[in-house]
This record gives sequence, C-alpha cells and structure tokens, in this order.
Amino acid sequence: MAGVQWILNPRGGARGLTAIAHADGTFTIPGNGPHYLRYRLNAGAFTAWAAVNLPATITGAVGDTLDVETTIVSHTPAYVPKDESGGGDEGGGGEGGGGGASAPLTAIGAEGWDATYPSPPASFAPDTAPQTITVKRAGFDGNGDALTFVDTLTITSRVRLPYPNHLTLHATRVSMSDVVYADDQIFGVTNGSLVSSPKPVANWARPARQVVGNVLAKESLELVAFHREARGGEQVACVEWTISDGTNTISAKASASVLSGLSTDKYPVIVYRPAADIDISALADETTLTINAKVYPHVGVAASVADSAVSANAWEFSPRTFRRSVAKATAPFLVYVAVGGSDTTGAVSADPAIAAATPCATLTGALKRLKAVNGNANYGVIRLTAGTFYMSALGSSDQSQQTHSELVIEAAPGVPRSDIRIEFGSSTASQPNLYNPSGGEVQIRLRGLNIYGMGTSAAWSVPGSGNRSRHVIVLEDCTLDLSASAGGMVASGSADWYKFQALGLTIIYNGDTGLLNASSSQPKWRLSRGLTATSINFDAWLILGSRCNGYVGTGTTGAQRAMANGADTGSICAFSFIRDVHPDCWLASGQNNNVGGLALVQCVLEYTQLGTRSVRVSADDASGSTSHVLMMHNTVTGFNSTGRANFFYDEGSTPRTNKLMAMAGNLWNQVNFKTDTFAADGSRTGNWQYDYGAGCQGEFAMFTKASTHETTYKGLRAKFGTSNTVRLDPLFADYKGTDSADGTTLTAGAGGGNYQIGVASPAKGLVKPVLKWDLAGAPRTGALHDAGAYEAAA
Repeated sequence: MAGVQWILNPRGGARGLTAIAHADGTFTIPGNGPHYLRYRLNAGAFTAWAAVNLPATITGAVGDTLDVETTIVSHTPAYVPKDESGGGDEGGGGEGGGGGASAPLTAIGAEGWDATYPSPPASFAPDTAPQTITVKRAGFDGNGDALTFVDTLTITSRVRLPYPNHLTLHATRVSMSDVVYADDQIFGVTNGSLVSSPKPVANWARPARQVVGNVLAKESLELVAFHREARGGEQVACVEWTISDGTNTISAKASASVLSGLSTDKYPVIVYRPAADIDISALADETTLTINAKVYPHVGVAASVADSAVSANAWEFSPRTFRRSVAKATAPFLVYVAVGGSDTTGAVSADPAIAAATPCATLTGALKRLKAVNGNANYGVIRLTAGTFYMSALGSSDQSQQTHSELVIEAAPGVPRSDIRIEFGSSTASQPNLYNPSGGEVQIRLRGLNIYGMGTSAAWSVPGSGNRSRHVIVLEDCTLDLSASAGGMVASGSADWYKFQALGLTIIYNGDTGLLNASSSQPKWRLSRGLTATSINFDAWLILGSRCNGYVGTGTTGAQRAMANGADTGSICAFSFIRDVHPDCWLASGQNNNVGGLALVQCVLEYTQLGTRSVRVSADDASGSTSHVLMMHNTVTGFNSTGRANFFYDEGSTPRTNKLMAMAGNLWNQVNFKTDTFAADGSRTGNWQYDYGAGCQGEFAMFTKASTHETTYKGLRAKFGTSNTVRLDPLFADYKGTDSADGTTLTAGAGGGNYQIGVASPAKGLVKPVLKWDLAGAPRTGALHDAGAYEAAA
C-alpha cells in the first residue's frame, strides 16, 4: 500500500497524523479547516506551499509514497510559513527541511546563525538563486495555542576565518538568513544551537488606576509589542489579557494589531487591544482589579512568552490596576475650586451642582477638604473654574491617603481651557503629599490644563513630611510651560519621588536639565505618548506617537535619548518623528550596560546638525552586550558620516556579544561596524551574527561605510550606497536633513522634511511584512514593503 513518511501536527503533539492511502493511488489528508500544505510523491520535489481546506485529496499512482508538510492557518490574520528567499509568504523554497530529504547542511552552530556545509560552493546568490533549508519549529497561533509549523531559511554566505586569517574562507562554515533556535528541527541536520526565541518587547500604551464600572474599555488595555519573528504584518501572534478581582477572572484575546485612533497621538500608534469593550459586571464591586497580559510570539516555546505578571517594576511590562466601583465610576467625589471660594467650607459631593455651588479657593484647600470630608483622596476629582491656581506644600497633618484610584484634576465643564492657569514653583515647589499606606505608589492625573513652572523653585519637590509615597503624575492633553522656570521640572534629590506619564502633552522648555532622569534606578518618564516638545532635553522610557523638535545641551549626557540611564532593557521608541537630532547621538544604548530587549520602530530621526552620530548601540569602545535589539522601518537622515549609525561593535577593551538582533526595512544614512579585523584580535567575534546579516532583511543605506569596516553580508534584499560623496537617493518628497552640494562641504538642514519616498525609489519593495501601516497610517501592502518609515507615494 502507498505510504506516508510523516505529517507535521499543526498543534504540537506527536507526528502520528497519518494520511489515508486508497487502492486507486489517491490519498486523503485528514484535518479540518484552512491550512497551508505542500507535498511530494516518491521522495521527489516538494510542491509549492498552497492554501487548502482539509480534508483534501491528493492524486497519485498505485504504489506511490507520499510526504506531506502542513501548518495551520491562524484565526486572524492568516498564519503563513516564513519564506526568506524573497518570494511571497506562501513560497516554500528548497527541499529538505522538516521531514523531507536532507538539507545540504550537516550541523547548526551554537549561536544559531551559522552551519556546517560539507562542500559549499565558492559563493551564494541568496536574492537571485537562493539555496534554502526547511525548519520545523515551535510557535503559537492567533489563539495563543502552541503549534508546530514550517519555516524556510536561506543560506546566505561563506564564513571567513577570524583575524589574522580573515582573508581565507572557512572550508565548511556558512551563514543563514536568520537564527535557528535550540528547539528547531531540520531533517538530517544536527542542531547545536543554544539560543532560544526571546520574549517580545512589550509595554502598556495607556496609564491605569482609573475608576471603572461594569465595562472596561478596550482602549484602556492597549499595549505595544515587538519581536524579531514578526511576520505577515503582525509583530506577535497573540495577546491574552486577564482581569481579576482576586477570586474571579475574565480574559480576552487578540491576534490582529490595530491603529489606536487616540486623538492626541501625533502619529498613528499601532497597538494590540481586545476587539470590544469587556463586560466586567461578574467581578466584585468596590474592588481593585489586577490586569495582566501575556504576549505570544509567532516563534518560540513557553519560555518565549512575555508575561506582565512576572515583573514588579512599575515602569516595565508589569501588572496594572483599575478600581471597580459602579457608583463612583459615574459619581465620584467632586470638589470645585474657584476664585473667591472657601477652603474651610468647600463642598465635597457626588452631585456636581452642590460641589460647584460651594467651591474651595485653592488646589491645596481642595485636597484638605477631600481628606476632611471623605477621609482620603480615593475617588476624588478636583474641578477648576476660571483663574490662576497654585499647588503649595501639604504638611504631615494634612496628608491624605490614596489606596487605589487616581486623583483627577481637570477643568470644570463649560470652562474654556484658556481661562485656567495652574502655576508651580513660584515660591515653593508643589508637594501634593499623598500617601499609600500599603507601600505602593499614588497617582495624580491632570487633564486638559495649562500648567506653568514659575520662579526659582522646581515644579515638584520631595512630597512634604510624614509618610511618603512615590507620585506618578499623568499629564493628559496638557501644556507644560517651563520657559519662565529657573527651578526646572523636579527639585534636586526628588527624582525618585516623581514619575511622569504623558498622554497628549505639549512641553515648552527652557533647556534646564530638570527633565532629565536624575536617578539610575528607573526612568523618570514612564510613558511619553502624543508628546510635542521643542528644545527639549530628556530621557524617556517609552515613546509613542510623538513629535519632538530641537535639542538642548552638549555631549551624549545632554542628548535626546530614548533610553533610561542604566536601564535600557525594555525601552521602546516607536511611531514618532524626532526632528533636529542631537549632534552627538540621539539614541545611545548598550554602551556601558547590557541590554536584553529594546525596540526602535517606525520613527524618523531627522539629523540636521554638523556633528557625528545619530544612533549607536553597543559601539565605540563600549562594554555592554546586547540581545534582541529590534530596529524596523526607521528613516534616519544625514550626509555620509554625519548622522551615521554605529551598531554592535566588538572592538574595545571589553569583549562583548551582540545577538538576536532584528533589523528590517530601515532606511539609514550610513551604517558602521567593527569586529575582529578592526581590533586585530581573532577572539572578537561576538558580533558575527550581525556581520553576516542573520535577522536582517530589506535594509537600505544612502552612503557606504565611513572607514574600511562594514558588515560582510547585509541581509536579504539589502541596498547600500557605494559612495561617501553621492547618496543612493531614496527620492524623499522633501529632504531637509544635513546635506552637501559638492559631496564634501556640509550644510545644516532646515528640518521639518517630508520623508515619504517616491514611486521610483530604490528603497521600494525590499521588506517582508512586519507592520501593517506606515508612519502616516497608510496601509503597507504587497508581498514586499518599502524600506523606511513611509510607504512610497501612490
């Protein structure tokens, strides 16, 4: 009877799924629903991957044998095999992975990017005549369920010997288009890889601690997530949220990213969130709800899943809380503040009319009245009428507790924002002095207000006397004007007491270093979303949908940087436009600390200066090693070495390793790299994964290297300039970065350019899909997307 060698079980499990062979030479492939499938008869060539609905029939001849490989189609969007050869997502490439004939390789190296090829050709042509291998690997589908599927990787290059024999190729060592993980299987190949698919880089995209009733809005659960195994336009396979009251739990899942649509975003932010608002009426009332999320990568095992429940650090991807109170969600404790009010008799009431009729005179008085009437600051909302108001210090006797929900300060309904002015620091710094008796943080949300720093005192200082708690200040749809402040943002010695989240914030800044992170333990700015800033000098942990213009300060300590000092792991800068980038580097990461996950995704870094670097990661005699650094669809301007990017060096006094990076569809000015040949040290090969382009695809650079050192192979479908004086022009709509008319004399850029590429751009059609939209919110379409932050003009 005709036989079947084996069929990949799409949900993990054993290989015992068997086709039914019939006497007439036909075969029935069992199963249910949509799958991608390829097969071969009599150990011949595999067919191309094709979408089929199982069960399916394959026609052969009597006595034929059948080999079948299949992978499930996920819920949304369709899950497809990864084809690194440059064809469509359904293309399979060569024979020999998974369960077919042996690949031309015999063993995979310990770092996963290289392999043993007993008799390799003199060279490879991976973009035009690819030699591929098929890998069976573990992953997750759109429901977060484990599955086994097939990937196709490409053999890309011969590998040389280390220095001083670097001009000689290794007899059998070759590189691949991406990493083979320790859990992967390749038929007939010994897998010596010791690396595992990493956890996604993820974080929450909105502040928490609000009061909710019977429904938790889907928007409140938004998060961003990135992973080196993005595919089909989706960074990850599935996100699963859980909402718990400590006894009962409700869950929700999503597999498709969406555009957030938040009105204060300056550029569209791509998020994961549930498809609909969540009914939480079954959970206990008057209870603090704990929110967690798990993020499942397309490729990986259980240890590759990011789980917010694991971290206790509030600025990281960690648990979030909301307070469920059906009554207070619609009727919080209101205190009005008005010129001529009374801090002695001001009303605290759930009835807006009563609270408005008897207002307090000051913000400080409103806090005191909340405590006097309510006993604490929970469920409190302070509403301001027309006037100028100050926040002064609260002593220990006036200190109010906040145990669960944030305190909100906002404009009273019907009062124009322009009629209200909040001033900090005119005589003394603000000291709200709330206290969480459980030892946790407290939170104050200022919404829709104009805030001014005045005088010599900082806007915020150590939270008064008595018991102290760290204050999280949420600035939502606010303007923060520090142009008249000599005291800056936070008083000296107070950095650990105040942490900020921006959600649609405009900062007007005078160049003082008060916005900088003065603490090495954690970032000061936990979320900077929808931020507009001019002449700003700050570090931020999580930047989304923002537009920052200008810089202040000199040297790398004064640079605009997306990374927290000493705590880069987990940092994200995405969907933003950074104009007038600092002349000596905007993003500097992995310099003197190790980085285990960092994402720079779909940003424009507009370099307009006459300086040096725009981006550097583990470069320039640094000591930090990196793992899972993700850079995708960024556009960086400059001219030749001015505005250059320096990546993943291993040349300095301290040996280091750089691994599991993913570089996809970036449009760089210039890229530089240093390894064993620069160091004249054959042991400096800890960055060879990048040297051989494993995990790199669709990369574009306008200029060639600044010196004699560059990567050996730049990744599939890469296009790099060959000159230091004439750019490989991507045909930007309106270039306003650093430039040169003669190729030698530099001129500073005016800034504010338009970096959409033209229809004839050489940067078109290079990138296997990793995002569904560009920085303008336009869909990225086709089998191969365009490099840079924007798709080409229609």
